[in-house]
Parts: sequence; C-alpha cells; structure tokens
Amino acid sequence: WNILSSKIEEFANPDNEPNKKTGYKDTKIWNKLYDFQKDGVNVIIQKINKHGCCILADSVGLGKTFTALGVITYFYKKNKSILVLCPKKLSDNWNQYLGNKATNLFYEDKVNFDIYCHTDLGRKGRSTINNNELENVNWGNYDLVVIDESHNFRNKSTKKNSRYDFLINKICKQGVETKLLMLSATPVNNTFDDLKNQLELAYAQNEKAFIDSLNLENKNINTIFHEAKIVSENWAKTKTNDYNLLNQQLPYDFKVLLDSVTLARSRKMIQDLYSNKNQFPYRLPLETYNPPFTNSKGFSTYKDISDNLEKILFACYYPKLFIKLEEKSNYAILFKNKLDKINTLDDFRNSEGNINHSEDDFIANLTKSMRNIIIV
Repeated sequence: WNILSSKIEEFANPDNEPNKKTGYKDTKIWNKLYDFQKDGVNVIIQKINKHGCCILADSVGLGKTFTALGVITYFYKKNKSILVLCPKKLSDNWNQYLGNKATNLFYEDKVNFDIYCHTDLGRKGRSTINNNELENVNWGNYDLVVIDESHNFRNKSTKKNSRYDFLINKICKQGVETKLLMLSATPVNNTFDDLKNQLELAYAQNEKAFIDSLNLENKNINTIFHEAKIVSENWAKTKTNDYNLLNQQLPYDFKVLLDSVTLARSRKMIQDLYSNKNQFPYRLPLETYNPPFTNSKGFSTYKDISDNLEKILFACYYPKLFIKLEEKSNYAILFKNKLDKINTLDDFRNSEGNINHSEDDFIANLTKSMRNIIIV
C-alpha cells in the first residue's frame, strides 16, 4: 500500500508540490519560520519529491537548521523514517528539538528522528551521541536522510570501509528508497568534484531515474561536471574574478542541474526579494567608546603607550640597521664566512656519522675542518 499510495500521489501531483493534507503548515515549527524559510521548505520538498535530493546552501545565519526542521516535519507527518547525520560538535543543535526537553521549542509537534554523528558511520561500538549500539542500527530503513555539513563528504574515498563508502552503500543504496537533504553553506570548496561527490550520494540508488527527472540534453552526469570543470579552470586562468562571465560560460546542462537540486540564497538576496523588511532582527548601529586606561591621575593613556611603542626600535634584534653604508659589503663577507663555518661543521658531522669511513678518512676530515675554521 505504501508503494501504491506514493504512486497515486505522484500521478495526482505532477508538479511534486507538498501535500497540504499532511498538516505540516499547522505545526508550531511552521509558524516560527520566516517567510523566506517557509518558501524554502516548500521548494526543498518539491525538489526532493521530483529528484530525490536537495542541497540547501543558504548563507551562514539564514537558519538552515530551522528550514530543515520544517522539511523533516513534513516527511514525519507522512510517517517517514528520518535520520539526521551531523558532526559531533553540532549534535546538541539537533538533540534540543527532540522529546520533552525544555529546549525543545516545538515539543507540541511531537516530531521524532534519529541522530548520529558522521564519525558513527562504519564504526563498531556505541554511538558518541546516544550510546546506541551501532551494529544494531537498521541503516537501510531511513526514508529521508538529512546530512548537516554535507561538504564533509565532498571527497569520494576509494577505501572500502570509509564513511563515504558506508553512507552510499549501507544507507543510500541499501533497503528502502532514500531521499537526501544536504545542508552546507559551502558545498563547493575546491572544484566542482566536491558537488558531484555529494550528489552521487543521492543518485547512487537509481542513477537513471535521477537523470530522467532532470530532462537534460546530456544524459551523463560525469560529462556535465567535466565540461563545467574545464570552463571553470579556463575562467580561473583569466584572473578577472568576473563571476558574471563564469556564469555565462557554464554549460546549459550544468545550470539546469544546479537549479534542479540546489537552493542557495544570500542575506542580500532575501532582503531584496522580500518586501517585509522585518525578515531579520534589527541591528543597532555600532557605537565607538574610548574608555581611559584608568581613572587614576598620573597614568599614561592608550595613545601615549602606542606612541612610545612606535619609538622602540628593538635594536638588539636589528643590528644591521646601524651598519654604515660603506661597511655593508664587509659585513656581507663576514656573514658568508660565518655561514661557511656552519656548513663546514655540518660536513664534519655527516662524515662522523658515516660508519663506512675509515679511521684515516675521519682524521683527515677533522683536520681539514679545523684548518678551515682557523683560516676563516
């Protein structure tokens, strides 16, 4: 019935829009979201329904976690099993929204999901977050996997037991059909391969279905990224930093791919597109204060201390500053001689450490080294 119901919904909703009957808009989390976050939730759900994945790449500070919680709530309302994978340092950010914790602002929604660390993947023993036995986790039974800081999986490892290998084979390919939501403000760190490797997690289970969903002229994902990589490398050689030029030169299929599976917005973009100027908290203007070093009389001010520090030459560390111009060549020769002494002693140490030298060779090298030092 689950398979049949999903197919019925697919035919009844060809645009893959969120199903309002789930009641996800009647939740506390939905009512806490800003307008741009609500729009983000709807767009992400639509992309996930159509392509099986989405990368949320909003800038830092735009509330990607809250937007993801809105998406999680939608799929939870559809009785889907949900997994959140995050770095250990961010586990508390997600744990606080589970159960009847005082920190859970949305406890009335009763949304539930499992949380594990990136470092839990492929490891034996217990989870560093919830102390669950990792070997007892049914990794292939998650309908939706949310990967926080997904750029940590930008490198496709060839090792069999790597985290990337475990994620793609034990979670994405194995078991039920898995949809992915990846969160990263920097999905591309070095090259477009970073993005390609993250997307491969999404289409690993059914690459043909993923490609067909994009309606691309070029049916090969590797070719699309290869062509985009060549354009990017040639653009970088120009050293113009003209991103509009790069955007114009990127292949059409690559742009379609990005538009289909990513959502990336900056703070300025949201401020320009949304008429409601209360989208972000109002920031008070900066004020400059110049408190005194002390209220007691007779003490130097910060400016006095700064001016005095500027006068200090630290002459003992820069003796060359006091060498007369006509003497600089002599000091250059003296410096070279000192350097030769050091090199001579190094040669002597090397010869001393070589056990293949005969006793006569050792004495000859020692005599030579001492003579050079005395001459210098």
